[in-house]
Amino acid sequence: MNNYVYFFFAILLLFGTLKVGDYGISIDEPIERKHGIVAFDYVNEKFGLFSSIPKGTEINLINYDHRDYGLIFQFTAYSLELLFNIDNSKDVFLLRHLLVFLLFCVSLIFFYKIIEWRYKDWKIGLLGVIFFLLSPRLFADSFYNPKDIPLMSFFIISAFTMVKFFFQPTNSSAVWHGVACGLVVGTRIVGIYMPIFTLLLILLRIYQIRSSSQLIRNFLVVSSIFIFSLCLSTLIFWPILWEDPLGNLLYSFNSMKKFRWYGNILFWGQMVNSNNLPWYYIPSWILVTTPLSIVLFFCAGIFSISKSLYNQKWSYLKSRSNQMDLIFLGLFLGPLIAVIIFNSVLYNGWRHLYFIYPFFLLIGMRGFMSLFLFVRSSFLLKKRIFVSGILSVFIVFNLIQTLVFMFKNHPHQNVYFNELVRNVEHNFERDYYGLSYKQALKYLLEKTDDDSLMIYSHDFIGKINTMNFPKKEAERLHFVSNLNDADYFMSLLNPRDEKEKFEMINKNSLYNNPEFFNIKVSGYRIISIYKLEREN
Repeated sequence: MNNYVYFFFAILLLFGTLKVGDYGISIDEPIERKHGIVAFDYVNEKFGLFSSIPKGTEINLINYDHRDYGLIFQFTAYSLELLFNIDNSKDVFLLRHLLVFLLFCVSLIFFYKIIEWRYKDWKIGLLGVIFFLLSPRLFADSFYNPKDIPLMSFFIISAFTMVKFFFQPTNSSAVWHGVACGLVVGTRIVGIYMPIFTLLLILLRIYQIRSSSQLIRNFLVVSSIFIFSLCLSTLIFWPILWEDPLGNLLYSFNSMKKFRWYGNILFWGQMVNSNNLPWYYIPSWILVTTPLSIVLFFCAGIFSISKSLYNQKWSYLKSRSNQMDLIFLGLFLGPLIAVIIFNSVLYNGWRHLYFIYPFFLLIGMRGFMSLFLFVRSSFLLKKRIFVSGILSVFIVFNLIQTLVFMFKNHPHQNVYFNELVRNVEHNFERDYYGLSYKQALKYLLEKTDDDSLMIYSHDFIGKINTMNFPKKEAERLHFVSNLNDADYFMSLLNPRDEKEKFEMINKNSLYNNPEFFNIKVSGYRIISIYKLEREN
């Protein structure tokens, strides 16, 4: 890598390490830590490596309700927690946040390498990384999301090894790609798409070299090495497969197709059920939560690829760069289409499919380059300068606008919406992960003198976020189940049914109380504290 690139990543690492403590604890983190404890106990009992370490839970992985989850990241995080002898909740989750961010940074290096190899230019590779970092929701999640960011990171790494294996099929590249795919599958079963896609590429390569029996034999050898490496790595990284591999693999796959969560989600102003989402659910979320300039690049990339395919037909595949773009397109579209076809159950937002975003960006890089090449080839000098200037101003202005949003609203970049959504509060859920509870609780602690703060909330994320504070401060915060015992009502303003939505909009019931504090991002609220009067 270029020295400037080393310097850039060093600054990113330093900046992220300093900011990692700013974020709250998301709703998924305690249960994800529990996954790691269950996995560690199982592995430790199997091999008897650390007999002095007591079991963290009595749950057996084989009978665990969440055994369909890949647990490699959670296992590693809990192992490091034990290694460093961390025994307080605040530092436990701070360590986990740091690990998520470090893994994200490592994956960005591979993302850079993919672009650099594709365009043979380190500056374009670095620009692609900057575009990634200027994606507010992904940036925020890279500090705390323990499920989707590790999956996305391993997808990026395995995409790099896939490209290496496909274009430079050696024993070494086959082994490393098998290991990378094993990490992806060992993180979540949806990662099985990566080795399946690789097998399709292997068939394509065999078709391309069908006229040479020697080349076919050599490629089949390295392909066999990949498959062996994949199977071995998956078994190592996913302990549930150690007993009944095929049965547990099928169980996990069926669970992925129709996940066991049934709830209502605010989507374009309507309450929709997670079990019956419209086909445009994920495309809509991507469209409204991605900076418009990046959406423009993606659209230009799709147009450029489609036009080239139409004009060049099969000769399009002769170019290595074009083949890479089609690989990126397949890695983006495949999971998206599968979710739509299977009518998969999804949570709030589109974080379950964050792993396709790197390929969205890679297609966008094709669009970015094609836009300026089109201007250069289609206009005379004066018009070229004018059109290039207009295009550049739009792109730079939109990216600067995004950067300003990220700094101004830190650490709430996770609720970013672009200019396509006017009335965010009415149309979409915002802080469904509950990160803003940390800042709201901090305000409550600083602005009140009560020894005991009695708080009522519709969810339990607030109680989770008490672990952000030193013990003395956390002991002042009491979340109660009886509304009559509460002094304050806290809400993320994300309705779970039509009744609650009506109450929020019309200021009825709890929402009719005076607002003690709120956090706003670009004019829309993400959390509110209401002062309650106790009933006598």
